[in-house]
Amino acid sequence: MSAETTRPGDGRHDEGRHDEGRPDEGAGRYTRQHGDQPGQHDHDPKDSDRVSVLEPSASERLRGRWQEVQAGFVDEPRQSVTEADQLVGEVLDEVSRVFRDQRSELEAEWSGNTEPGTEELRQALRRYREFFDRLLSL
Repeated sequence: MSAETTRPGDGRHDEGRHDEGRPDEGAGRYTRQHGDQPGQHDHDPKDSDRVSVLEPSASERLRGRWQEVQAGFVDEPRQSVTEADQLVGEVLDEVSRVFRDQRSELEAEWSGNTEPGTEELRQALRRYREFFDRLLSL
């Protein structure tokens, strides 16, 4: 078996470098490259008008914890990665809780004891669409 090399534009890959155990890199997959600086992508200009999911104080607290995790990498790389995994899990749990609460608020607006009219249902559907779009924009 001979090793293929990549030639620009021919679509072939170097067999010696192919990693069979690596999952496909698709949408939503983490893509930051080695050498990126801490905080370099935290406030991209295109995201400056985004509304944060979490309260500003919670975001700042979590960012502070992230900086601690990242700073600890030099002395304890494995421990830092473990802490990063735990911190990301906490953020996912918190974001999930926030969205569950917001969904409950939406549901409470239209599912009360009285039968809502068409206009109330139209407004509820509009709010659900905004909520849905917000979820998909993450």
